[in-house]
Amino acid sequence: MIYVNENIEFGSWSWNFNDEKVTFSPKWFETLGYEVPKNLNQHIDVWKKLIHPNDLNKVMKTLRSHLDGRTLFYQCINRLLMKSGEYRENLDIGVVIIRNNSGDPLKMVGVDIDLSKTKFCQKDLEDNSLKYSLMKLTNKEIEVCEYIKKGYSRNEIGECLCISPNTVKTHEKKIFEKFEVTSRNKLIAYLFKNDLVEIRLD
Repeated sequence: MIYVNENIEFGSWSWNFNDEKVTFSPKWFETLGYEVPKNLNQHIDVWKKLIHPNDLNKVMKTLRSHLDGRTLFYQCINRLLMKSGEYRENLDIGVVIIRNNSGDPLKMVGVDIDLSKTKFCQKDLEDNSLKYSLMKLTNKEIEVCEYIKKGYSRNEIGECLCISPNTVKTHEKKIFEKFEVTSRNKLIAYLFKNDLVEIRLD
């Protein structure tokens, strides 16, 4: 489950590897300014052609890492071509939900989130690069952040870390204060956008 702020525009997609077709939601097209086609099932190349040429290699490398099973999920910041001819800053998140006995991916689902409407801009990130350093987080807060980013509830985080939901809530409050955000949704958008809190949880 991915928590998404209701004020952030996003479109969902489902990729079937057998025929290389991706089923895009109507909102996926609308957020990019395109008319919604009658057939929502499009070849994967439709998506690839919309990725900014300078981002394509990074996207495909990150995607391949997940398809090969080296990452728990796929996440990548890229730019997508809009109907207007401009490129939109975009957060692409996905996860393989079905694999065959050999581990090859069969189906993947995900969302594309419009980052151009979030309050975090590149200048803010550059000006505050030291301010938002992970050094300001305790090890436990880093773990809580990682579970929050994966969509875990307070109860689920508590079970994984062997702490109470109230303790998780306390960690969340401190994390929000340190990142100067007011909700899980805004924290997740910030963490994903900046590729922060990437730790392996065994």
